[in-house]
Amino acid sequence: MSLRTIGPLHWSSSYPNCAGSCQSPIAVSSSTAVQETTSDRFCFDGYDEERNLDIKNNGHSVQVTLPSNSYFIKGGGLSGKYQALQFHFHWGSDSTKGSEHSVDGVTYPAEMHIVHRKVGLTADEALQVNDGLAVLAVMIKIGDKTNENFDAIVESLSDIPKSGDETTTSGDFSLDDLLPDNRQDFFRYYGSLTTPTCDQSVVWTIFADQVEISENQIAAFRALYFDEAGSEQMVNNFRPIQALNGRTVTRYSVGASSDSSSSCDDDADGDD
Repeated sequence: MSLRTIGPLHWSSSYPNCAGSCQSPIAVSSSTAVQETTSDRFCFDGYDEERNLDIKNNGHSVQVTLPSNSYFIKGGGLSGKYQALQFHFHWGSDSTKGSEHSVDGVTYPAEMHIVHRKVGLTADEALQVNDGLAVLAVMIKIGDKTNENFDAIVESLSDIPKSGDETTTSGDFSLDDLLPDNRQDFFRYYGSLTTPTCDQSVVWTIFADQVEISENQIAAFRALYFDEAGSEQMVNNFRPIQALNGRTVTRYSVGASSDSSSSCDDDADGDD
């Protein structure tokens, strides 16, 4: 039975973690977030490398697999260094919805998640602690112009229309290209994976700034299908907002002297 057949409101009947008290996504509010200014630069190692990557329709999203030991994040209040594993997207049937999180009452047409695992932990170990995984969330809004930084992904979607289809991206691109220019202003909270098994093992980073793509570009995502037969349009693949249940959301602003595009220093990466 597929996740769509069960439906997110009933996931907990088959996956008990989905009824936990620290679930994601949530509604983020600037007015209630704890404001934190820090000099701990949020850095992105390998994100500027341009590569051609494997991309797949996995039956519930578009997922891009990242090569091992190629992309890392650290700093910005994180408790260690994290290795990127994959990124994927959530989107709606129209541009009034699609993102999983909302920010200050706004729901965006799409949201991108870059999933990382803490260095030194196995896949199983990472699911057992509340910061075993780190996910970067990028809100995507509609702009007037085509965002050429997303072309390699968007142009590959016609090759993966149905569940199980996979290919390589149509051209090289970097993860830097997919992130907002300002990466030193962001929200942070502890939550869960947004699909079963909903493990409460994620430290979330939600960038305050968004990226823009065109309506034509997001339409390419909506042309995909959930199933192998190509009969069920892949839209609205987002989980509803979950209760905050007293959790703290912190808004970090890293000092203006920090360089958001610089990589992590190898001699200070501390694999803890």
